[in-house]
Amino acid sequence: MKRLVALVPLLLTLVRCGGSSIIPPAPIAAPPASAPAAAPALPSIEEASLDPTVDPCDDFYGYACGGWLRSHPVPDDRASWGRGSSLADANLGKLRAILERDAAGQGVDDPYARKLGDYWIACMDEHTVEDPAPLARELGRVAAVKDGRTFARAVAHLQQLSTGPAPLISASVGPDYKDATREDLVIWQSGIGLPERDYYFDDAKSPDPRKKHVRELYAAHVAAMLQLAGESPTQAKKDASTVMVLETRLAQASLKNVDLRDPSNQYHLLDRAWLKKDAGGFAWDDWFEELGASAVQTLNVGQTGFVKAVGDVVRRTPLADLKTYLRWWTLHVTAGRLGAKFVDEDFHYQQALGGARQLPPRWKRCVRAIDRDMGEALDVPFVRENLGADGKARAADLVAHIIGAMRDNLSQLGWMDDATRRAAVEKLAAIAPKIGYPDAWRNYDTLDVSPGSFFDDVAHAVSFELHRQLAKVGKAVDRSEWDTTPSTVDAWYRSSQNDITFPAGILQPPFFGGTATRAMEYGGIGPLIGHEITHGFDDQGRKFDAVGNNRDWWTPAIASAFEARADCLRNQYSGYTVLDGVHLDGKLTAGENIADLGGMKIAWGAFQRARAERPATATYAIPEERQFFIAYAQAWCRNIRDEALHTMVSTDEHAPPPKRVDGVLSNTPDFARVFACKEGSPMNGPKRCEVW
Repeated sequence: MKRLVALVPLLLTLVRCGGSSIIPPAPIAAPPASAPAAAPALPSIEEASLDPTVDPCDDFYGYACGGWLRSHPVPDDRASWGRGSSLADANLGKLRAILERDAAGQGVDDPYARKLGDYWIACMDEHTVEDPAPLARELGRVAAVKDGRTFARAVAHLQQLSTGPAPLISASVGPDYKDATREDLVIWQSGIGLPERDYYFDDAKSPDPRKKHVRELYAAHVAAMLQLAGESPTQAKKDASTVMVLETRLAQASLKNVDLRDPSNQYHLLDRAWLKKDAGGFAWDDWFEELGASAVQTLNVGQTGFVKAVGDVVRRTPLADLKTYLRWWTLHVTAGRLGAKFVDEDFHYQQALGGARQLPPRWKRCVRAIDRDMGEALDVPFVRENLGADGKARAADLVAHIIGAMRDNLSQLGWMDDATRRAAVEKLAAIAPKIGYPDAWRNYDTLDVSPGSFFDDVAHAVSFELHRQLAKVGKAVDRSEWDTTPSTVDAWYRSSQNDITFPAGILQPPFFGGTATRAMEYGGIGPLIGHEITHGFDDQGRKFDAVGNNRDWWTPAIASAFEARADCLRNQYSGYTVLDGVHLDGKLTAGENIADLGGMKIAWGAFQRARAERPATATYAIPEERQFFIAYAQAWCRNIRDEALHTMVSTDEHAPPPKRVDGVLSNTPDFARVFACKEGSPMNGPKRCEVW
């Protein structure tokens, strides 16, 4: 299942050590003349990150982040740069040190140190990656395709080479939507190289020249890659046209991103006989056998219409064109592990999507690849050195506190009836927090790694993980298993397992612990924790019950009341524009917007309860309540290149940072009170939305 992931560039602002702090634009009442002298005010929010020339009641994001945005331009190797980016880069540096130690034979306490070191040596060897033999071998497999059966096997083989999308369809394993205790094989629409289906078409009503530009660059990129692989310029251009025609047909059958959010478009439990009957143009038995899943008889066909179209496309397309498509996809899925000319051309196309000016240094690319493929080996020393059991326990306490605030919130919702409230409380109580790192680490004993071929190491790692997943089909779900690495700077909720995850990567100063004030911690990480909890009750998460089954547990009247409240947010965010008039899609971003607003309300409630239980003992230049909201906004400070912003608006379920901040806080009455915003001001408008 497609998980609901919080985009997490957010980080807390460190307490300023020494120096002066700004005076908030809205006045703070002075104590009576007869009052005793107050203790010296302590600094709290980093002064340089603010822009005091901006009225916080007009544009709070600009006020809270203006200084930071001016002083933190996007680095040349990045599409964007936010407050979490420096932490992510620092984590990469720590992982690099571990890998270099392992490569030198000094990782005596590190699990799989030899394999990690060999993988690092292979990836960093820029001479060996120029060897043309691995690519020639894979293109030879495509050349050997002689009929529909060998074509299906070639598609399955490429699935075992790809770290992302695959030709035609993608295969994965996940909990059954109606029986969350059992694992299913899942097939999902895939096979297109542009970011989203709509990039393949011109919208007559609202044409988007940026999408047309990206489409033209993509076609040129396909031709350039085929030419690098040995085709003549004329043949490469002709074959690129063939690829575009075939992918456009697949795009026509693909569901839009906004439609993919609906669980009804994600789950169809069918047997293999259905595939052979309704999508029979594709040799499914050969595909299953090559994938190593011959025993699977029942599976979740995520998008039945698309899979039917796959059968039709394969049946109607000449074999020579299908082989051209496979040649391109061989280059597409392996580009990052090939020689410099392929890597550079692939990056040239990625610039159209993200706008980065230069390729990240090889060491960063290698760290990311190894963390992706062997993360639960690499991250054992990382969590030992950066979080530990004490940090894990403290984070768990904070998460429990925020869950308690959500429980209080549910008890006070006037629009929810008792029957639905009881079910909601039951689901909340069943949420399983995963904090820091797994209780049991993954086993990599059978993964084949050598220092001689980065291409083969990646291929072995991808195949190893796919077959590890396939071995789970039909078996009980292991609810303790993690699906990302502990060094990741992110957090997320999974509706099919009703769990929330906060990796060690994000549980570090200045985001967690360190010298952040209480208000900054509750205002920064608190809404993130609340955000993930609220995902269990957003427009799609609410369709799953306490154990993760896709089931309607709402009374009809309350479901209608929820949708009316969600529509308020959908309409609000659809009215926002970026890039000179490009509208956000309030339906695509609905789940994240609901989670953002709910997370803010929950964190604020937890903060107020903490203040009541433990009154502040320090005096700050900026009062605690203001610190809370500033910390929330500064967590989202992020510079984004125009190319990346356009791609984000077209494909991402998250609203851009300025809208996440001002959209949430303009719906928060306590914000308007704390900053004394006049009625009718942009941050205190006449209409507010509230869901949870």
